[in-house]
Amino acid sequence: MYHPTNITANPVPCENSQNWLNHGGDLKNRRYADKETKINPITASKLKLKWEFYAGRDITATPAIFNGTLYFPSWNGNIYAVKASDGSLVWKKNVSEVTGINAPGFIRGVNSTVSRSTPTIAEDLVIVGLYAPCVVIALEMLTGKLVWMTQLDKHPSSVVTMSGTYYNGSFYVGASSLEEGRRGGYAGAAIWGSSPSIDINRNLVYIATGNLYSAPERVTECQERQNNQTSPTQPDECIEPDNHSNSFLALELETGKIRWYRQLGGYDVWFFACNNLSTPNCPPGPNPDADFGEAPMMLSVFVHGRMKDIVVAVQKSGFAWALDRDNGSLIWSTEVGPGGMAGGGTWGSATDEKRVYTNLVNSNRYNFTLKPSNRFTNGG
Repeated sequence: MYHPTNITANPVPCENSQNWLNHGGDLKNRRYADKETKINPITASKLKLKWEFYAGRDITATPAIFNGTLYFPSWNGNIYAVKASDGSLVWKKNVSEVTGINAPGFIRGVNSTVSRSTPTIAEDLVIVGLYAPCVVIALEMLTGKLVWMTQLDKHPSSVVTMSGTYYNGSFYVGASSLEEGRRGGYAGAAIWGSSPSIDINRNLVYIATGNLYSAPERVTECQERQNNQTSPTQPDECIEPDNHSNSFLALELETGKIRWYRQLGGYDVWFFACNNLSTPNCPPGPNPDADFGEAPMMLSVFVHGRMKDIVVAVQKSGFAWALDRDNGSLIWSTEVGPGGMAGGGTWGSATDEKRVYTNLVNSNRYNFTLKPSNRFTNGG
């Protein structure tokens, strides 16, 4: 599920070209500090610890940076503003105390309402989604005071796991969930991580989706028949036209209307419990859990001698996909390495508009070749 949210914020002068405005860093979701000059292959080995800040629990989100201040959540339920120059605390806000929301128990060992997402800078606001319930909150950048909060989805299992993107008065963010199913119908296709990329020229926002948790009986029956075939049909006859799981989607900024989409996963109805083959009532396989854990990155490259605008994302299947921004046609695909229940690629890919950099979890610890070398590894 994808939500644009209209917001009102006051302009704040930008004094630092090294601002990092959300998970992806900019509207293109590139995770690329293109104006960085001090850190390079020569100086990287000489870097030393300047300061450290102890939040009390894990910090797993990339900090947002604006005008010399870092903004980030911790798994203790707090959101912090810290000076980049010396690590001193500017402000700290507890999510439960600020919002009045007390929603523990969604994650084992976490007994408070938390955010796991990189905050988004929106003029004078810091906007961040909560892991549960499915709520987005906006805090004053200077003080941490709550300005507003909006519930995006009222389903009790809905959550926000991705960082949003702010553009032209609106905040764009996806919703995901805790693998709830819908008996006899479709459920899933969550929008997990990274941050939506926004194409100003085409008036589009690009997202990528996850796998299904359940599907109608006609679809599972189709897969049962297909499993008995020696050569599965291509394209997959079990994928219905309006099934947008494991897909790239280009949505119109103002309306959310689908301009184009491309399904890249095939039949994939999966949930975590079915990793144990003895679990009853699991959907017919194979179910590769080949969802996208990140939004597409925007870049422009030469294709057959012509400049082409593309979007790229890496899938938990282990494949990287590049599509034409105009119509979603395939430009190239590359197998980075083995897929797996936890990946394959998750989120955190980056591009300098010449290359694409990605992680590879290799959760099943398969042996594979580190191309273009001949070295083998089963690591991730």
